[in-house]
Amino acid sequence: MINLLPTNLIRENRARYRERYWIVALYLLLSLMVIAVLVGASSHWLMYQDYREQEKRSDNTKNKVEAREYVALSEALKHSLDQLTVLEMPKQLPLSLVRLVALLDQYQNPGISLESVSYAINEADNVIANVSGLANTRSSLLTFINALKSDPQLETVTSPIDNLIKDRDAAFTLEVRLKPAAPFIKP
Repeated sequence: MINLLPTNLIRENRARYRERYWIVALYLLLSLMVIAVLVGASSHWLMYQDYREQEKRSDNTKNKVEAREYVALSEALKHSLDQLTVLEMPKQLPLSLVRLVALLDQYQNPGISLESVSYAINEADNVIANVSGLANTRSSLLTFINALKSDPQLETVTSPIDNLIKDRDAAFTLEVRLKPAAPFIKP
């Protein structure tokens, strides 16, 4: 096909087409930028709203967890208070029990922590005590037991073999029987 237009008109038409092409391209680019800004702003706003909702949910969850913990602790406390019994102390402690506590205190080394001492007095007024506690090491427990066995005021010190199984942090129980010394006046 032959173009019958003069060359200068052809050049002017091409220049106009190029100008229109760039104008359309700039409008497209500008419209894409406007769309991107609108989409980005709306997505940012939606993310911010979602973040605020999650914060509210986490606060509610924390409050619920704290409430559950409070309820669980109060239930445990009620259960413990139901099990708590108050023992009456005798009007006068037997002198042999006072001696036993003094001996336990005398021979207790830093590796031993006593947790409880329960006692019974038999017909012959002998004190038989069950001593329980925690020993840091087996050697500190053996030192404590041997010191008690060597005391002349004690009749017997019985330690189950289970006390010596663990090398560290061993819970122990001992049965200690005092030799009769002073009469006990029953209240």
